[in-house]
Amino acid sequence: MPRKSTKSASGEQRLKQLQQASSRLKLVSDPTRMLLVLMLADSERSIGSICDVMNVSPPAVSYHLVLLRLGGIVLPQRQGKQVFYSLTEFGEELAQVAKDLTG
Repeated sequence: MPRKSTKSASGEQRLKQLQQASSRLKLVSDPTRMLLVLMLADSERSIGSICDVMNVSPPAVSYHLVLLRLGGIVLPQRQGKQVFYSLTEFGEELAQVAKDLTG
């Protein structure tokens, strides 16, 4: 089987990176998830704390946090019976971009 050229392999890798970035940006294009990212940029929070601030039900918050976790944007951390969420390094970068865009 012929080997792919280095140029072709690097092009495929670049395309894969762009697809991943596009998927992550789509995740935060939802206003609720964007708000979550901005809230977590200030401090880690529990689902209860998030629900209080956003006035949204726990199942709705959990749904959005699962999507953000799967996208590599947030990290859960169990502390006793509670789970606290914080941003990953990529999540912090997204939060900074969002802050820049929203003034």
